[in-house]
Amino acid sequence: MTGVLMVYSSLFTRWAFIVKPQNLLLSACHASNVVAQCNQMRRAIEFKLANGEQEAVKDLGSKAAVFVAATGALILAGPSLQAAIVSANLGPVSSVAGAAAGCVC
Repeated sequence: MTGVLMVYSSLFTRWAFIVKPQNLLLSACHASNVVAQCNQMRRAIEFKLANGEQEAVKDLGSKAAVFVAATGALILAGPSLQAAIVSANLGPVSSVAGAAAGCVC
């Protein structure tokens, strides 16, 4: 759950920062949660290592590395994927994919 909260808060930290009008307070709250969750992850890893669960920690590290690599690849491919979805004429899906981030207020 800690990993999920780290990803969730990271995404919404960025979203709250880029949306118009900017919501800096929400962005700061999510950024604070990322820091808190990183500390929780550190504590959990220290606990596992202290209890002789080195293999479990190594397995978690491998899974995290695969996740980070896959996420990085998707981020780098994002503009190309977005352009492909927009040009595919998928109706509302293409409209949403082509819309700029923002708030209609």
